[in-house]
Amino acid sequence: MFANHPLAGDVLVSKTQASGRFLLSRYPGTGQFTFASYDSALRMAHGFARRHQVDVWYADEPAAPTKVASYRSPEVAG
Repeated sequence: MFANHPLAGDVLVSKTQASGRFLLSRYPGTGQFTFASYDSALRMAHGFARRHQVDVWYADEPAAPTKVASYRSPEVAG
């Protein structure tokens, strides 16, 4: 069964309401990088997730996060 929410270590891309920039963070945690465009943030998120075998999520508050890509091996997927 696949998780329908981010698991520890997953990469989260979110849009900041104040500046409109995109924030990249490791779930759970605070933002680590900001990007001017969604595409730039997503490119970095995919690279990190592939290397660390975690999933990529996008969160646009107040909506729940949406899984963008899965690089987690099936046996460790929640």
